[in-house]
Amino acid sequence: MSIERKYKDPDEVISFGVDWSEYLGAETVTSSDWTVASGVTKVGQTLVGKQANVTISGGTLGTVNRITNRITTSAGETVDQSIDIEIIVK
Repeated sequence: MSIERKYKDPDEVISFGVDWSEYLGAETVTSSDWTVASGVTKVGQTLVGKQANVTISGGTLGTVNRITNRITTSAGETVDQSIDIEIIVK
């Protein structure tokens, strides 16, 4: 999986997510946590089946902030997927 780039206005409170379905096949996600760069704020996070989401706010115009989802699978693997969030005016 490669690192995606998404875009966010500094005033938005918005969710981003990772769908782990294709990667996991028959396995399941047993735990999920999001780490966010110091430039944005994690408002909340959810895990529904194989879809992990995080809601973030804030950000400084012109910066790129990496957020990373770390999951543990039913096979005992620990896997990370990151998204780069560029802060722009929409």
